[in-house]
Amino acid sequence: MKTLKQLATVIYKMPSKRYLTYMRSSRWQQVRREHLESVGFMCEERCGRKACQVHHWSYARLGYERPEDLHAVCVYCHHRLHMMVGEPANDNLPKQLDLAL
Repeated sequence: MKTLKQLATVIYKMPSKRYLTYMRSSRWQQVRREHLESVGFMCEERCGRKACQVHHWSYARLGYERPEDLHAVCVYCHHRLHMMVGEPANDNLPKQLDLAL
């Protein structure tokens, strides 16, 4: 039973194909760059470090993000945010884990 639980956890944390495709797209690179530029490449967590990543607060509008959906962060703060929030690092939803056992 532990193995199935581990498998479900891995699947839950795996990026979806849609998410991976978008993250590799020129559209995302443009959105990402524009957001980083809009905050002067500074971490929005106000740690004083340069931001090099953009965190999604929500994946509801993946591909059609609004500025409030995004948060420019340094590597350290991005990791910390994911540890605090505890949600998957992609657009997978729990309903996608409907495993028939």
